[in-house]
Amino acid sequence: MARLEDSSLERPYSISLILFLRRNGETSLANLRPDVAPDYETIRELAVKMEKEGIVEFTNQLPHRRMFSLKLTERGENIADKLFEIEELMDSR
Repeated sequence: MARLEDSSLERPYSISLILFLRRNGETSLANLRPDVAPDYETIRELAVKMEKEGIVEFTNQLPHRRMFSLKLTERGENIADKLFEIEELMDSR
């Protein structure tokens, strides 16, 4: 198990990415900008790290093109659900 300081969850935009995917489902990396992060490279680097941690997975949208989409794994969905619980606690003051 990765230590938290080594986790993608410590990186900027990671929580936004997880929550966006949970709310909207599978989407292309291009559709994540500008809602999640300011540029494509930031999103791609974060997604690659999250894929290694089993939080997201890449899928090939079109077999003959280099266009990929991103979706949460079961582990990523569980993390998103916990983040939503935290969000609700913060809103319930």
